[in-house]
Amino acid sequence: QSLFIYSKASIANNLSDKIINTLTSLETLLLKDENEPIILNLSDRIAFLLGNTVDERKRIVKVIKEIYGLRSKLIHHGRTIDEKEKIKEYLIIVFNFYCLIIKQVSKYQTKAKFIEHIETLKFS
Repeated sequence: QSLFIYSKASIANNLSDKIINTLTSLETLLLKDENEPIILNLSDRIAFLLGNTVDERKRIVKVIKEIYGLRSKLIHHGRTIDEKEKIKEYLIIVFNFYCLIIKQVSKYQTKAKFIEHIETLKFS
């Protein structure tokens, strides 16, 4: 389901739709349930999968939090989004995340096992 939602972002004409679809796809894949803090777990889990250094992980977390803030302004306050460079960096992160996931999809039998793997990376 996550990849299906992500695919909608690739054909979306405007940045707002791209952000909404990519974040929804990430939430679908990376959150255990509706009780988890969204932005903390989303950004940390992506950072620990993609980032090889502390600085890379911090940058990934920062970018995802900034984009989530833009999404909130869009959805809750009706503001337009025009931070193109920031969005470009975010979309590259998301693309790299899905490339990694597609390569590793056969390693995990369930979403829970996948998230468990990320948590192990985080705390190792």
